[in-house]
Amino acid sequence: MISVGPCHRVGDTIVHVPAEGVVFAGDVVFRQCTPMGWHGTSTKWLQALDLILWLDPEVIVPGHGPLCGIEGAMELKAYLEYVREESRRCFAQGPKCPGGRQTDRIRTLSRVAKPGASVRERRERVSGIPQ
Repeated sequence: MISVGPCHRVGDTIVHVPAEGVVFAGDVVFRQCTPMGWHGTSTKWLQALDLILWLDPEVIVPGHGPLCGIEGAMELKAYLEYVREESRRCFAQGPKCPGGRQTDRIRTLSRVAKPGASVRERRERVSGIPQ
């Protein structure tokens, strides 16, 4: 058992069974669905995925979606990197997001997604950049 959290949640843990070539990834790997992170940072999640790739299992048992090989961790890593870069780009543009949406909408969504979280906390969590 290897504690890798927080990524999705505070207690994120993977179980590596080297003799079987299996990693039980829990909610560190979402397969063929949209991942949701409640407590961790994109940086921490990417580090956990790098660890899974380094372990080089034949089979990954994700927390969501079908069994996969390392391509599942690689695809999720690429997706999280894409979301992080797009978030950085959007936040760098200032008060308006693409399509003319105001940051008030982002603030509203942030409060709905995690009551009590400030916009700054959500930005840090998504972009990995201290605000």
